[in-house]
Amino acid sequence: MISLEDDIYYGGDNIFSQSDKKLRDFLSNYESPTKLEGYCKKAKNKKCGLSVDIGTTIIKASLNDLNTGKMYGEVSTLNKQGVYGATVLHRWNYFNKSKDNPKRLAHLSDLVKTSVSEIECYFSKKSKSSIEKTVLAGNTAMTYFFLNESPGLTSKDKPDYTSVKKKNGNVVLPCIFEWVGGDITAGMTYLGFDKFDKNVMLIDLGTNGEVAVSTDYGAILVAAASAGPAFEGEGFRCGMPAMKGAIHQVSSKKGKFKYKVIGNKKPQGLCGSGMLDLISEMFINGIIDFSGKLGKEYGREFFLTDKISVTQEEIDYFKESKAAIFATVSTLLEEAGVSYNNLDTIYVGGGFGNLNVERAQLIGLLPPFHNYRFMGNTSLKGVEMCLKRDTLKRAELIAKSSTPVYLTNSATWMRNYLAALFFPHTDTRMFDDILKKFMK
Repeated sequence: MISLEDDIYYGGDNIFSQSDKKLRDFLSNYESPTKLEGYCKKAKNKKCGLSVDIGTTIIKASLNDLNTGKMYGEVSTLNKQGVYGATVLHRWNYFNKSKDNPKRLAHLSDLVKTSVSEIECYFSKKSKSSIEKTVLAGNTAMTYFFLNESPGLTSKDKPDYTSVKKKNGNVVLPCIFEWVGGDITAGMTYLGFDKFDKNVMLIDLGTNGEVAVSTDYGAILVAAASAGPAFEGEGFRCGMPAMKGAIHQVSSKKGKFKYKVIGNKKPQGLCGSGMLDLISEMFINGIIDFSGKLGKEYGREFFLTDKISVTQEEIDYFKESKAAIFATVSTLLEEAGVSYNNLDTIYVGGGFGNLNVERAQLIGLLPPFHNYRFMGNTSLKGVEMCLKRDTLKRAELIAKSSTPVYLTNSATWMRNYLAALFFPHTDTRMFDDILKKFMK
């Protein structure tokens, strides 16, 4: 196990980055950074495939029958790379700005490979099956770190992102460009983005958030939403992933707050959906105003329990993260020439916990829309499908057919971002219906 006192690189700061110390403190206080959570059934003598979603914060995996597709088990574990920074950029800087690049890159690779090996051993031991195939996906940085290759995030020399990679018996799904990876490729494959004849959108709420639009004229546009790890519970003193002990739902009645905990355990912290619910309830009850500012009677901190709270700085951090998602959604639709009214469905994916779509609209994380479908981990579901060769070919075609939309220097994105730095938005007319439903 890696020591939490190992060399840490500090750098790559921007408006979406967080203190790495918060992440290290979380990893130190959590039960075990290497713990596997999940289940596995017996599958004696069955030929199975291992599907892995390498998330920046959490690695999730499942065991499936290669013939029938039946799932025998599913587990999750924290990505051990987290001690080198919560964001993709921090980990990129950890090795890229080092004089010993190959050694540090190999170290990042070994951390993920160790987790995958632990998962495979767990499934093999519990299921008694024969694991004959492993398929993996992740954002671009996670993908290439696993392959022990540079993802070329800020380099002129770019790898061949859009081709399926095969290495040491593993199959790795293709990425699309340096900021949009195989996880969104997997999600689009699962949802059938190559088969639609209507306008649909996928919003993947992760540490490296990604948005994709499939249009009725046959184009697929993708972009990265630099939201940071807020929606996976990171960046908060009391934040944690959607694992046992996490508060994942918060509600209130006559000003009294209630909550639900994953695993019905004593609450250890708030995951992404719990934080979203808490902030929306604070907004509904007038504890914060439209700018997200806490009322004077609360000072700079609001307590949900005697030990779990959210500070003014953390509310601001969440507000910036939700504004980045909203801005990316709005900008990508403008680039595609599609309005909200012309969309058929918005799919929402990610390891968010238990997303309440109405609350997400109330605070302006998601745009006001009539047909949302929360799909859970679309990346892992797509990887499972790609255990089959014909689906893997479809995934590669989707990656090669997708058009990257770069938002780094986009004036349109910045305009949309600044407009979204309020709850729910500067243009409250867009949210009249949802505000009337919830606001007292």
